[in-house]
Amino acid sequence: MNKLSVFMLIATLVSALFVVTVRHENRLSFMDLQAMENQRGHLQSEWGRLMLEKATWAMENNIADDAGTRLGMRPPPPQQIITVRMVGSQFNHMFNKGMFNKGMLNNGMFNKGNGGAGWPGIQP
Repeated sequence: MNKLSVFMLIATLVSALFVVTVRHENRLSFMDLQAMENQRGHLQSEWGRLMLEKATWAMENNIADDAGTRLGMRPPPPQQIITVRMVGSQFNHMFNKGMFNKGMLNNGMFNKGNGGAGWPGIQP
């Protein structure tokens, strides 16, 4: 083997190693690209949900504004707000009979303007 053949053999081996390295980096980059595209899809879905939530909140604000402007409704003054105290057994009895649900409790139905009047066992 002469020097040229040895040089060509070494150059071929180096070139082959370089090709393997570049292909490996290309595969890694492609996997990163796929992961980022997947993340983009999730982020677009979340953005859509957030825009829907924003529109929902805007509608609720519009409802409150319309109630005040078109219907002349306003919150009651503090003197007209009645707070109702319930004994634990009254609450449990009414809850178990299905007279109200957790949603009514969470939105404050029993401590605001209507005071729960008209519900059996509740005295304002």
